[in-house]
Amino acid sequence: MDQANVATGVGIEPRQPKRCPLCGATVPPDPLGFYQCSCGWGGPGDPLEHGRGLSKLFAKMDREMADEQARKDLQRLAMYGDSANSLNIGYVLLLVFVATAVYVVVGAIFVGCVWMILAGILDQAWPMVIVGGIFLALILTGIWPHRRGKSIRATREGFPTLMAALDEVGQRVGTRIPKRVMLTPRTEFAIGRRLSGSDVLYIGAATLPLLSDVGMKSILAHELAHARHGDTLLHRYSGQAEYLLHEIVYGILEGVLGQDRGGSISSVFGVFLNWTLLLPFRLLWFVYHLLRMHESRANEFAADRAAIHAFGPQAFIDALTGVLVAQRTFYRNSRSLVAEMQRNKSGSFYAEIRRHFGALPPHIISQLRVDLAKGFRTLANGHPTTPDRLRAAYATFGALPPSPAPTMPAYMLLTPAGATDAEAVEIELTKMLFNPKKK
Repeated sequence: MDQANVATGVGIEPRQPKRCPLCGATVPPDPLGFYQCSCGWGGPGDPLEHGRGLSKLFAKMDREMADEQARKDLQRLAMYGDSANSLNIGYVLLLVFVATAVYVVVGAIFVGCVWMILAGILDQAWPMVIVGGIFLALILTGIWPHRRGKSIRATREGFPTLMAALDEVGQRVGTRIPKRVMLTPRTEFAIGRRLSGSDVLYIGAATLPLLSDVGMKSILAHELAHARHGDTLLHRYSGQAEYLLHEIVYGILEGVLGQDRGGSISSVFGVFLNWTLLLPFRLLWFVYHLLRMHESRANEFAADRAAIHAFGPQAFIDALTGVLVAQRTFYRNSRSLVAEMQRNKSGSFYAEIRRHFGALPPHIISQLRVDLAKGFRTLANGHPTTPDRLRAAYATFGALPPSPAPTMPAYMLLTPAGATDAEAVEIELTKMLFNPKKK
């Protein structure tokens, strides 16, 4: 199946060519509905449209390098398939070496902070204690797992339908199911990946309204693929190093600049700190971020391809775009949806979201899928853009069997044992969403 036919099949309405605001060329949309001009413009809303002077120059340089990397990634995927995501051993060794150096730097900062605190207490040098405490808190924040609020643990006894679906996903992907599966009231759809401890799979109920059971399985396949055969160890090790360094550098800047209440003292101090004490760490993070980008992008494409091989490209495309629409609706329309929920005297926020989508014409939802899949390439993002992920998925049509036919809406997989639907679970998650504090 070619891209044009596929695009029509998912309801993408034809778009008209647009004039590029940068070079003036007429840019036709690709079969997926996205715009990409040879000068780097990526369609309406591109930040390049508003750049001026040096800002625009640096933005164009960033876009050119990001475009080149994306083209190489997509060409490699088209040419080599699954093996395109394999990493050169020399690159892996270099990445591990630099990641280890980052951990050493962070460890040295940690030891230095403890020394500053102890020495400051002994000498009663309280500014020294405060500075050391700030750095130490940022490091501990990076190491300590973030709390995701209240959630429901899904067990085999309590949620047999969901666990049966996960067993199918795990069998198709070739990995074991995490011991902890948590149902959350928001939009999480992720697998917790820390350096220590077992994996935790998070399933956000707010992401499910537009998904079928097959689409949800495809997204689950993507998440479980990150942990397949333990090949995520390099991703964890390198990713946590980048995260820690980023938290130290930009967490401090945010903390300093956040204290500005209309004055300029903290702003001046923040600029001074940015270009003096933090400059070496910023440069280290930037270089390491660029080095790690290939591994990060390869990891994401590999997880996508695992999901596509498991449940077909159409299921993955529908699920990815459906999650984007559901997430935008959750964060942009929550107030109106709560009002509707109260007006209908309903106890389920998620049923109200489904009613909201059910009232929209199909072509509106299709257009939302395309509009929200828009993304602009930049070296600042270690992951491939959503359009590039869709381009890679569309390229597999005709090479793989079609996706299985959906059998039920995704939320029905949350049906607990002994129940006929997921209403009770959704009502409980709704209470958690609007009463997040523990009693």
